[in-house]
Amino acid sequence: MNQPSTVAIAPLLVSLPDAAKALGVGRSTIYELMRAKKLESVAVGRRRMIPEVAIRDYVDRLRASQKAAPVATQDDDFDYED
Repeated sequence: MNQPSTVAIAPLLVSLPDAAKALGVGRSTIYELMRAKKLESVAVGRRRMIPEVAIRDYVDRLRASQKAAPVATQDDDFDYED
Protein backbone atom coordinates (compact mmCIF):
# COMPACT_ATOMS: atom_id res chain seq x y z
CA MET A 1 0.00 0.00 0.00
CA ASN A 2 1.09 3.53 -0.68
CA GLN A 3 1.62 5.71 2.35
CA PRO A 4 0.51 9.35 2.04
CA SER A 5 3.35 11.85 1.95
CA THR A 6 4.00 13.62 5.25
CA VAL A 7 6.38 16.32 4.08
CA ALA A 8 6.20 19.36 6.32
CA ILE A 9 6.23 22.64 4.44
CA ALA A 10 7.09 25.84 6.31
CA PRO A 11 4.60 28.64 5.65
CA LEU A 12 5.76 31.19 3.11
CA LEU A 13 3.24 33.77 4.35
CA VAL A 14 2.17 34.42 7.93
CA SER A 15 -0.73 36.35 9.40
CA LEU A 16 -0.12 39.68 11.11
CA PRO A 17 -0.68 38.21 14.60
CA ASP A 18 1.81 35.42 13.81
CA ALA A 19 4.34 37.95 12.51
CA ALA A 20 3.88 39.94 15.73
CA LYS A 21 4.52 36.80 17.78
CA ALA A 22 7.60 35.95 15.71
CA LEU A 23 9.05 39.44 16.32
CA GLY A 24 7.88 39.69 19.92
CA VAL A 25 5.93 42.89 19.28
CA GLY A 26 2.28 43.90 19.27
CA ARG A 27 -0.08 44.03 16.33
CA SER A 28 0.01 47.83 16.22
CA THR A 29 3.79 47.72 15.81
CA ILE A 30 3.37 45.42 12.81
CA TYR A 31 0.98 47.96 11.26
CA GLU A 32 3.47 50.78 11.95
CA LEU A 33 6.31 48.80 10.35
CA MET A 34 4.17 48.07 7.30
CA ARG A 35 3.08 51.72 7.02
CA ALA A 36 6.71 52.88 7.24
CA LYS A 37 7.69 50.35 4.52
CA LYS A 38 10.05 48.63 6.97
CA LEU A 39 8.18 45.32 6.81
CA GLU A 40 6.87 44.01 3.51
CA SER A 41 3.33 42.74 3.29
CA VAL A 42 1.26 41.29 0.47
CA ALA A 43 -2.45 41.17 -0.19
CA VAL A 44 -4.04 37.74 -0.40
CA GLY A 45 -7.64 38.36 -1.26
CA ARG A 46 -8.83 40.76 1.43
CA ARG A 47 -6.13 39.78 3.93
CA ARG A 48 -2.68 41.24 4.49
CA MET A 49 0.03 38.64 4.99
CA ILE A 50 3.74 38.94 5.79
CA PRO A 51 6.22 36.91 3.74
CA GLU A 52 8.38 34.82 6.07
CA VAL A 53 11.47 36.07 4.28
CA ALA A 54 10.41 39.69 4.99
CA ILE A 55 10.49 38.97 8.72
CA ARG A 56 14.02 37.57 8.44
CA ASP A 57 15.11 40.53 6.26
CA TYR A 58 13.74 43.00 8.81
CA VAL A 59 15.61 41.30 11.66
CA ASP A 60 18.80 41.23 9.57
CA ARG A 61 18.49 44.99 8.90
CA LEU A 62 17.92 45.66 12.61
CA ARG A 63 20.99 43.65 13.55
CA ALA A 64 23.14 45.36 10.92
CA SER A 65 22.05 48.84 12.00
CA GLN A 66 22.73 48.07 15.66
CA LYS A 67 26.20 46.74 14.87
CA ALA A 68 26.94 50.00 13.06
CA ALA A 69 25.68 52.19 15.93
CA PRO A 70 25.82 50.49 19.35
CA VAL A 71 23.01 51.47 21.67
CA ALA A 72 23.75 52.60 25.21
CA THR A 73 22.25 50.36 27.86
CA GLN A 74 21.00 51.32 31.30
CA ASP A 75 24.17 49.80 32.77
CA ASP A 76 26.27 52.36 30.86
CA ASP A 77 24.94 55.09 33.15
CA PHE A 78 25.64 53.14 36.32
CA ASP A 79 28.62 54.23 38.43
CA TYR A 80 30.45 51.11 39.59
CA GLU A 81 32.76 52.99 41.99
CA ASP A 82 32.13 52.60 45.72
